[in-house]
Amino acid sequence: MTLPIGLQVYSLRDALSKDFDGTLTQVSKMGYDGVELFGELPANIKSLVTSLGLRVSSKHGLYDDFLKDLQPHLDQVSELGASALVCAWSMATPDNSWETITENLEKFAQAAKKQNIAFAYHNHAHELTQKVGNQAVLDYMAINAPTMVFEQDIAWLHAGGVNAAQYLETYANRTVLAHVKDVKAKSGDANDPTGLSHWETVELGKGDVNLAAALTAVGQTKSQWLLVEQDNSDDPMRSAKNNLEWLRQHSKTLS
Repeated sequence: MTLPIGLQVYSLRDALSKDFDGTLTQVSKMGYDGVELFGELPANIKSLVTSLGLRVSSKHGLYDDFLKDLQPHLDQVSELGASALVCAWSMATPDNSWETITENLEKFAQAAKKQNIAFAYHNHAHELTQKVGNQAVLDYMAINAPTMVFEQDIAWLHAGGVNAAQYLETYANRTVLAHVKDVKAKSGDANDPTGLSHWETVELGKGDVNLAAALTAVGQTKSQWLLVEQDNSDDPMRSAKNNLEWLRQHSKTLS
C-alpha cells in the first residue's frame, strides 16, 4: 500500500510569511506529492499549487474561527479540491467546556458532510491527558461527535501517554489523515495544561516515537495521506527534506 506524502506547511510558516510562492516551489522540488494548508492563504493559491503539481490534502483551521463562521472554510476546501477540513486546535476553558466544544464539532462535521467534505479533528497530547468524567477527551469526542473523523497525530498520541499504534487501530475506521511526527521528552513547565512544553519535535527517526509500529497501523486505517509535520526546527527547510527522505525509506512498513 502506497500513500501519497504531503507536508503540513505550518512546518515552514516563517519562510511562507516571507515568500509564500517561493517556499511552496521548494516543497514541490523536494518531491512532496502535496501539501496540507493552514491559516490565511493568498488569492492565487489554487493556481499556484496546480502549477507546481501539488495536491492539497486538507486545510487546518482553529475551533474559534470555525465557531465564528464555518462556511468560508468549507468553501475554500471545496475550491482547492481537498477532501477534509481539519480542526487543528481546541482547548476547554471555564466558559467553554469540552462537552460544548464536542457538541459544536459535531455540528461542524454535519455541515461539512452536506458538502461532501470530511471534518476531522487533529489531536495534541492534552485531549488524551484531560478527561470528561472517566474518559479521555479524544475518546469522549469519538463517541459524542459521531460524524466527525480524525487526523491522528502520531507523536502527540505518544506524548499523551497512549500506544500510538494501538490507538490508530482502535479508531482505524475514523482515521482519514495521519500526521507523521517524532518527539523527544524534555523538561517543561509543570503548569502547562497542554503538555507541549515537555516535548521537542525532532526529525523523523531521531525521537522517542515507535514510528515503525505506528506506520504499520496507519496502513490499517482509512488514511488517505501521510502528512509530515515538524513544529519546530533550527532549519525547517532541511528538516522538511530529511523527513521526506526518511518517510520514503520507511513507509514500506505500511501493509
